[in-house]
Amino acid sequence: MRKLLLQTILISLFMISSAFADETKTVKVLTIGNSFANNSLVYLTEIVESVPGHEIVSRRANLPGASLQEHADNIKAFEDDPTITPYGNNNFSLKELLLVNEWDVITIQQVSSLSFDEESFYPYVDEIVTYIQEHAPQAEVVIHQTWAYAPDSQRLQNWDMTQDEMHSGLTEAYNALSHHFQLRQIKSGEAFYRSFEAHPEIDLWHETDRFHANLNGSYLAGLIWFSELFGTSPAEVTFIPDEIDPETVEKLQQIALDDMQDKEISILFIGNSFTFRHELPDLVKEVFEEGQPVMTVNVKRITYGGRSLFDHYTYYYSKTFIEGPTIADATIEDRRDAIAALRDLEEPPEEFADFWINIRGREEDNLPDPAFPNHMINSAENAHQDLLDTNSADRPHWDYIVLQSWQDDVADLDAGYAKYARLFAEIAEQQGSEIILYFTAPTIQNHPAISPLSEPSNPEDVERTVKLAIDLVRELQPRAVVHVPLAINRIQQGGTNLTFRYDNDFHPNQRTSFLTANLFYAAFFGESTEGFSFNTVTETKTDGELPNLLDPDGNPATVVFEGEEKSYLQQMAFDASITFNQLLSEETAWFWSKTWGNWVFAPEQGSLEQGDWFYVLRP
Repeated sequence: MRKLLLQTILISLFMISSAFADETKTVKVLTIGNSFANNSLVYLTEIVESVPGHEIVSRRANLPGASLQEHADNIKAFEDDPTITPYGNNNFSLKELLLVNEWDVITIQQVSSLSFDEESFYPYVDEIVTYIQEHAPQAEVVIHQTWAYAPDSQRLQNWDMTQDEMHSGLTEAYNALSHHFQLRQIKSGEAFYRSFEAHPEIDLWHETDRFHANLNGSYLAGLIWFSELFGTSPAEVTFIPDEIDPETVEKLQQIALDDMQDKEISILFIGNSFTFRHELPDLVKEVFEEGQPVMTVNVKRITYGGRSLFDHYTYYYSKTFIEGPTIADATIEDRRDAIAALRDLEEPPEEFADFWINIRGREEDNLPDPAFPNHMINSAENAHQDLLDTNSADRPHWDYIVLQSWQDDVADLDAGYAKYARLFAEIAEQQGSEIILYFTAPTIQNHPAISPLSEPSNPEDVERTVKLAIDLVRELQPRAVVHVPLAINRIQQGGTNLTFRYDNDFHPNQRTSFLTANLFYAAFFGESTEGFSFNTVTETKTDGELPNLLDPDGNPATVVFEGEEKSYLQQMAFDASITFNQLLSEETAWFWSKTWGNWVFAPEQGSLEQGDWFYVLRP
């Protein structure tokens, strides 16, 4: 499995708050590609400048027919011989172009003749992105998904390949790259494919070779680049090329608009009160939709208080709701009846006691009683009946499944959280869903009675869960990892007055939920939320009466985060996401320094100058 050291940096211009809507959005872009990148840039400047308040600065490191391997070879050649400067009419090296400006975005792509061959991407893409991060660490690396050739292309005939097959292959290869390394895509290829399906009368390919874009194709690609780079609707574009008739322009703009408006995702959360307190799914929906204005986010939660993935999988059959569109009614009925039968158990099953004793750390005389509370049985039973009452065609498909940890994150892939996350992940993969690993922080979140802190709480728990998360990432390749212990730990380094749970309740407080929602966004999109207007969290377990509801500590149930604290928590959510991705690098060794209160890179532990003790993390 290929790994990449990710250091995605915020381009705040993309997701700018409405409060700054009157400011000019300027995006600086460097392309590392070939003629397909050149095709996409033909009209891009005019497209951008036709929308008030938008500006683009671009530079090209494009070479005719250049593959990822050729660009990687050029990097090595220049490092060996600085006179080798193949870019910009043989005047520049890639390093020089990376340093010539503070790029916001740097795009990469494979040569079209290899775009459908996933193996051809590696190891060259790793080398290129690592080089970019070394010399332009502020830039976001974005994948340009190139397009399939025209159906009558001689190349396709020579390869005995159809356009559909080429599109399917390149889509799979680019999606794998995006998925593994958490890079977003500019999907020119998808737009070409959809355009040809909807309007086969509009030719997008050059008449001489049938694989480069003609002016129609260049205009469509430019619209896709514009909407992805700026997050602005292509409906606002007023530029119409003289070479393209207005009717064709209108159809191409509609294709680009449909591409933007089709960004609807559905997320199913599986967890307990660390998910349903403060209605975390709704907070995630709110921050996602603010940062991605054209995205609609549908959320649902399946939660049982104090229960973990073990209970969800073994007794309450939460997997049913992942399988909803394909599962047989008879299977749902069997599971519903098995849940109802829990009421008749005189003693909990042996594996129930084993889990609570060996994983959850309970004493034998302190197991949950009842093992299966009636309200949980009712909830699971009714949820299964509701699914039965829904026509199979109307049952939701979930794009993403959030798997929450809860006092079960032991350092064993075959036990606790890891075991059941793997089982749920297998079901999700069968349904075409991706998983999001959500690690909670019950032993890390400090409360007012022990504040202020002078050093992080239980750093050994952070180290253990980071290791576990890395092992799971390597095996399961989740869409994102939301590691709350790491985020809180980094805030606690050097001491902090901030608290992350209630005094009178062990649950996360409003601050933790605000941090977590921002962390979901940072981990999912690789972008910071700094500058977002999202700022309000309300406790759902309250005392008092409206409008004076109180949280468990007797303070107002609703907290509005403002000013420095809001900005700081947004920054630290992004910081934790970056830090976790750094720790994914298989080429490095990281050490936790209690003295330094930080993850420290060193080739060997002995090379560190500070004494004290270290947790060794070798990803």
